[in-house]
Amino acid sequence: MLSLKNEGGFTYLATMFAVFLVGLSSMVAAQQWQTQVQREKEAELLFRGDAIRRAIYTYCRTARAGMTFCPKSLHDLVKAPGTVAVRRYLRKNYKDPMTNGDWELIKSRNGRTVLGVRSKSTVRPLKQSSFPRALGNFAGSQRYSDWVFICPQLQTFSQTANPSMQGLTAVVSAQGC
Repeated sequence: MLSLKNEGGFTYLATMFAVFLVGLSSMVAAQQWQTQVQREKEAELLFRGDAIRRAIYTYCRTARAGMTFCPKSLHDLVKAPGTVAVRRYLRKNYKDPMTNGDWELIKSRNGRTVLGVRSKSTVRPLKQSSFPRALGNFAGSQRYSDWVFICPQLQTFSQTANPSMQGLTAVVSAQGC
């Protein structure tokens, strides 16, 4: 006859080991999911920031019969003020996907016009290389707030306006914005 009195500890130990394995695999899955979510937000940041950068450039180039005239706010890019017909440079007023809040605006020397945007997030980016040509200077950035979406033609105005902009990574493109 086989006695089961001495095998109770083995079942308990096997159950604890199984619980440990389930917990460990759940932790790994959660970490991979969090990384995937950050990659998706990062891609959205690049899309939205670049769309805003191009919209500001187009607004400045086309406003007031060719004179340089930049928007006073991001809302001006959704519906240009002072025009009879609705003129849209952006479909909607995008939020910063990293903070789900407002962008940090890069303003002109007098502080009245918007020249570009950047995220307020201080998290280290996952993407460190292989950027599109227009966003090539983002490589090696230490935080998302280093990704400054501003046209090279407008960058000189912002650096003269704000000396703290000197060390920031800005958008550079040989073909303009």
